[in-house]
Amino acid sequence: MQAFISYVDDDGESTYFANWLNDALKRPGSPAKPWFAPNQLIPVNSYEKRLPRAVNSCDLLLFVRAEHTPDSNACMEELRLARQFGKPIITLRLESGYEHNPVVDHLPSVDFTKGHEQGLQDLFERIRTLKTPEGRIAQLEEKLRLVRDGFRRLNPVDLAASKKEEAALLDRLKELHAQAQVDSDALDLAPAAHAIPWSEVLTDGQEETENVLREVHEGRTPIVLIVGPEGVGKTRLVKSVIDQASTGSGAHRPLTEYRQVYGPQSFTAHDLTELLKGAVDEPLSTAATQLERLDVAIARKVEILMELLRDKRIVVVLDSCEVLLDADTGKLVSSDLDDALEVIARQRQTVVKLLMVTREHPFARPRRWLTRTLIWSFDKGMPLADFKKLLASLDPHDAYGLLTPRDELVETLYERTGGRPRAAEVVHGILASPRNPESEHSALDSLEDVVRTLTGATPDETLDFLTCHLIEGLALDVRRVLQAVSAFGIPVDVDAVAFMLPGEGVKQVQQSLRHLQASHLVRRTTEDLYYVQPPDDTRALQSIQPSADDEWDQRSLLLRAASYFALRRRTEGEVKRLSDLTAEFTEIDLLLQGGEFETAFRAIESVDDYLDNWGCRWLLRRQREQICGLLRDEMHELVNLLALGDIALREDDLAVAESCYRQAFSYLEVCNRVDYRQKLDVALGAVLQRRDEMAKAEDYYRKALAIAREHGVVEAEIVPLANLADCHRHWGQLDEAVRCLEGAAELARGQVTSAPGRDTRRRLAEIMLRLGSRYAEVGDFDRAETVLEEAGAHATEIDSWVTQCQYLDAMANLKLWQYQTRQAREIGKRGLELALELGRVPLQRQVYTTVAICSLIENDVDEAVEHIRLAARGRLPGHALTTLALNAVLEHRRGFPWSAQRLFRQLRLEAAERSRQDQRDFGALDMEGFARCGEHLGGIAPRLDAAIDVLHRARRVTRAPGITRQMVQLLTLFNDARLQPAIAAVVGD
Repeated sequence: MQAFISYVDDDGESTYFANWLNDALKRPGSPAKPWFAPNQLIPVNSYEKRLPRAVNSCDLLLFVRAEHTPDSNACMEELRLARQFGKPIITLRLESGYEHNPVVDHLPSVDFTKGHEQGLQDLFERIRTLKTPEGRIAQLEEKLRLVRDGFRRLNPVDLAASKKEEAALLDRLKELHAQAQVDSDALDLAPAAHAIPWSEVLTDGQEETENVLREVHEGRTPIVLIVGPEGVGKTRLVKSVIDQASTGSGAHRPLTEYRQVYGPQSFTAHDLTELLKGAVDEPLSTAATQLERLDVAIARKVEILMELLRDKRIVVVLDSCEVLLDADTGKLVSSDLDDALEVIARQRQTVVKLLMVTREHPFARPRRWLTRTLIWSFDKGMPLADFKKLLASLDPHDAYGLLTPRDELVETLYERTGGRPRAAEVVHGILASPRNPESEHSALDSLEDVVRTLTGATPDETLDFLTCHLIEGLALDVRRVLQAVSAFGIPVDVDAVAFMLPGEGVKQVQQSLRHLQASHLVRRTTEDLYYVQPPDDTRALQSIQPSADDEWDQRSLLLRAASYFALRRRTEGEVKRLSDLTAEFTEIDLLLQGGEFETAFRAIESVDDYLDNWGCRWLLRRQREQICGLLRDEMHELVNLLALGDIALREDDLAVAESCYRQAFSYLEVCNRVDYRQKLDVALGAVLQRRDEMAKAEDYYRKALAIAREHGVVEAEIVPLANLADCHRHWGQLDEAVRCLEGAAELARGQVTSAPGRDTRRRLAEIMLRLGSRYAEVGDFDRAETVLEEAGAHATEIDSWVTQCQYLDAMANLKLWQYQTRQAREIGKRGLELALELGRVPLQRQVYTTVAICSLIENDVDEAVEHIRLAARGRLPGHALTTLALNAVLEHRRGFPWSAQRLFRQLRLEAAERSRQDQRDFGALDMEGFARCGEHLGGIAPRLDAAIDVLHRARRVTRAPGITRQMVQLLTLFNDARLQPAIAAVVGD
């Protein structure tokens, strides 16, 4: 096997590594021989002409992932050719923290960041697996992903060709998966005791069931997608699988759970955690607090529950998952469920297996769970023999001619329906249902009539036609019961259906429901709730024919269903958790479907009060987006846009937040509400502040403050005053920042006295935290500690983990400034535990960085490296520069000069860009000087003059004692006496 080495010839880290790799691949025992351009491609000027032949002649491509590799046209061309020729590609990661590149960073990779020799052994092992079924599966899955990624860009003709290619790849994948399961040498399977003997649980003709059941018991892929068209038998397949899995014997028999999905919010991440809770044997007392709190991230809750499951295994089947997807983007509507699936996909030992049954293939966000998913496509129905057996089982007494029909009739029906079991059920329903004399469709009284009607139809057309024919053929009162159940969109009891039909008695409704069950249109849960499976619910509602003498139309039906849930809202004192708002969420969705946007807005606002307290307003983002621009009241439009902007700002979606706020401004001309103008000024200022556009942010905060003072609204001064303090601090005006925060704190204390609620106390605590940090920066450490302790007390009393975490981080930084490193480290680790429980990435980055400084001061380099690696994930350019600075110092201290110099250069460029945009940004100036110090130690800059000059410029902006002390601490982390002149420049000597 020959390996093509693709790298950037930068005379630096990448070139050094490529030369080392070329030599390493020549060692005895190497599974591949190198193809290295400097040796093989002579003369060099023939490179472009000979490159395609060179890539094609090799067996795989080793892509050396350095910082600027994706910027290299040559490297990206080599990558393109390898993919074109179907060559396996392995990325060799030299460092972490690179800017994400979607073309490169999803590829299979080997980690060389922890040492070249260890990485080399991992690479050898990866190369050896390429010829195994597992290796070939990985290659085919990559090719399948590329084919599917192109679907949305193709015209119908090319799309059809790509679909054929997809089908061929799926067939080949199926063969390889079967081979991989049998070949125990190719895969590191679980012990044999974990598996059920297949001969005991399988019957003839169940190949699909066998494959899925095998994956349930032995497979290492946590998430399995089962994709196929309507009626092909996906539900029947997975129900058969979980029945057989749950009837096995032995300690390793998995728990099984089946959930039918009905709408975008019918199965959420919260439902998943509740389901996993039920599978945990041991008491939840140790983890009960984390699991109950709404401010703990859902991903963390899933991690906790998987740890509590220990050696148990649970298989969860989600049916009809297509309704969880956004109709336009194909992504999951719930970002929380997205996060939960990411955690499940990362399991090292599979304790939770998720089978997602869907008609539509989902498209993931910028996440990796879908790339780790096993996808099985089922586009063919049952075998003919099984199809015959199914027809016979539906008609055991031969009342409708299905027990022993003529072979040619069954074969024709099988051909025209594609052998789909759902089609067999619908045919039975048509023949078994009493005929509606008012139906416009011709009668289908026998199997011959059905087969004759289906001439020339495709399987998809056949199933749609037959189902619509069945619905249209129902008696009017029975059809209305079907439509009533469909309108709810979730399982409901008999009383709910009867509520929709005032003229019908409960017994009559029950009789109609039994008839609809026998016709295979309505299904019943184990809790005696009734539902219509998608897409039959849509067909049922579309079959409504409005009449002049009653109000039985689709809109009226949806609104009646909404009123049913409105009557079941809980009182304010009864609402303790999200599950207590189920009726409200369902009511809102029904009102939106019925076009009652104003009523839906009022319902959203009432629910929003609870969600705001719990920190999860984003749960109604989709519903707010649906009513945007459709409200008759301009004031309602303004309020809705302001809420959407706040939600986007919380999620760091600054472009969307600004757009919403500016649209809201346009309604002020009509509404003329001064209080909302003030709120919008604060909101836009916050967007601009996040972008480091401090001068513009200051203008908006000053406008908001002026409005509040002009109209005597004291409490409205608090937020703009506190945010103005941030602007002053950014420019080194620490005294002015302290004055603003002292004013805001005084107003906030007054508000707590007059209205001592959780929100007012949380606001006071947050202001006190900022004030304490500013006191520390101006060198008043005693007052800083007093104020921070007060903030911590408020945070504990209101039980706000976010505020407690911020308090612990602020206190750890204070102890660092006071040279109490051990105490700072202990406090910081307590804060880190809370940050990890909360799952908020910006907060985690902040605390990780603080703890890393403590570790580095105490010479615990290994812990510091791990913390900074985690802190640097997802860092945006120009932000969290201290994190980037520590990453560079650690590489310098660990003896990796190339990666250290790359990071110092990156820090210098990002800091210089920030200071170029705002010359008063002392933080950026300090970080630029820090980077130049690192480059000096690495030999890039022979003299310290440039670094000293930048540090002097920073001191001209501010000489605050705490800021100075912090900068000196950072420079001493280099542990190098050559930086004494730079330290003197910071101190001012």
